[in-house]
Amino acid sequence: MNKLKHHINSLSESERHEFAKDCGTSIGYIRKILSSDERLFFGPALCRKLEDLTKGIVTRQELRPHDWHEIWPELAEQEHKKSDEAA
Repeated sequence: MNKLKHHINSLSESERHEFAKDCGTSIGYIRKILSSDERLFFGPALCRKLEDLTKGIVTRQELRPHDWHEIWPELAEQEHKKSDEAA
């Protein structure tokens, strides 16, 4: 989640609030999750919005490292294909 922290910190205060609003949440909620030491995670829909609004800088895999492959099996398949092509 360090990439998301960095992204949020690179925005001005008004941009942070606008970013959170575009995600359908508040900057307070984003900060709560970021400060939880990975005890809390963003929901799947919010992860998708965060990935989209950061233009892929922050990925769903990074936001939910423990279960992303169960939520988005198509991403797991893409990862598998990439590793097969690299071999």
